[in-house]
Amino acid sequence: MQKMSFKDVNPSLKDFYNRALDGQRRDDLDYAISTMKAVVQKAPGFIEARKKLREMELEKFDKVGGPGIGVALKNMRFSGKIRKMIPENPTRALTACEDMLALCVNNPTMLKLLAEAGEAAEAPFIVMEALELLIKFNPRAQDQIERLSELYRKEGQLDDTVKLFQALALQFPNDFDIQSKLRDATREAGRAKGKQNDTSERESLTLQLEDSILRDPGQARIMIEKYNAMLKENDSIDIRRKLASAYMVAGDYDMAAQALERVAKTLGSLDPQLDKLIEKAYLAKFDHNIRLLQSNPQAYENSEQQIAEYQTAREAFRLDRAQRRLAAYPRDAQLQLDLGNLHFERGEYDAAMVQFNEASNNSQRRVQARVGIGRIMMTQRNWTEAIRVFSEALGEMIRADRFKLDVMYDLARCYEAVGELPRALETFKEILQNNVKYRDVKQQIERIESA
Repeated sequence: MQKMSFKDVNPSLKDFYNRALDGQRRDDLDYAISTMKAVVQKAPGFIEARKKLREMELEKFDKVGGPGIGVALKNMRFSGKIRKMIPENPTRALTACEDMLALCVNNPTMLKLLAEAGEAAEAPFIVMEALELLIKFNPRAQDQIERLSELYRKEGQLDDTVKLFQALALQFPNDFDIQSKLRDATREAGRAKGKQNDTSERESLTLQLEDSILRDPGQARIMIEKYNAMLKENDSIDIRRKLASAYMVAGDYDMAAQALERVAKTLGSLDPQLDKLIEKAYLAKFDHNIRLLQSNPQAYENSEQQIAEYQTAREAFRLDRAQRRLAAYPRDAQLQLDLGNLHFERGEYDAAMVQFNEASNNSQRRVQARVGIGRIMMTQRNWTEAIRVFSEALGEMIRADRFKLDVMYDLARCYEAVGELPRALETFKEILQNNVKYRDVKQQIERIESA
């Protein structure tokens, strides 16, 4: 199987690819994953699509968490069938693996099958992708590490071997075996380039950090230095976005906002997603100041009053930014939904209802907006109407993700409020089947059963 770049795929797949990216920008991960998965299944060699799909799936995993019982049961049901497909039709096996990984990317069974199918399809890039994910979720998987490093060497990707062991060395700094393998890999890569390995530890680290998610302030400061040096040669929007992210991790929120506002000025028009990032930087600064006051109130004069003022200013700032975005794009259903949720948080239910009703006219935001309306009904103790709205919304949901479980939980509470305990119990038990660790659902079941 050959790799494909963006220029190699047909226009219809490019259109679906762009639709998926648009879904990701709107924070509609289920739509984005479903659409990008279809692209990858049609063109499994399309590298850009594969990378974006994994990025989306990992983003969803960070938000939702691990697989539920439903995924485990499907693994048992389909893994044997997929294994039989691999020698006869590896492309079909790849398609089946993608269906399961879209439910939860942290699925060792499917990732191993993906690697086997990629090998049968003579697609080493798919094998490497699957092994990289297996190691991400289990950094101590020695057999997978050895297999991936050997594949990197076979494909002449010695720099990737170095990155692999650099990442492991950062996670396990006291593991002498990993440190030794990192040194060996670095020397081998240096020899292959026909020069002495004089790359400093700092330079090697920046090479690895560029393609990873920064989480450590020390690492972030290294990248800040690198990005600022890069900006002197090429003042690009992409580098400034990365610089802002590094400043956020380093805790320098003013500089993060400054870098993002520089990007906004370059673009010339208000970009809602960029504006949300700018807002995030300012909110982080508010939160930082509030934490300082709370951690040592005796050190500040009128600390309680200052905390209250910061909290009031923070919420006013959030409302102002949300209203400003919607004023710039009055027909954007996501921005209507954002403002509606913010009004709901503030207890401004009439204003929230206006925005939810507007957003419900959009087919892609209808379900979320209707759920917002249902929650307003709950605050008004209009349980019967809330049950009707939640039931309609659940009827349009396919995947049992966190959002759906939240709505089911609210529905169960409504059933209980109107005295329909059997239906409340049934709904709570359905939640438990999908996620045994969801909130206090076990206690809710025990309480109703004992009653």
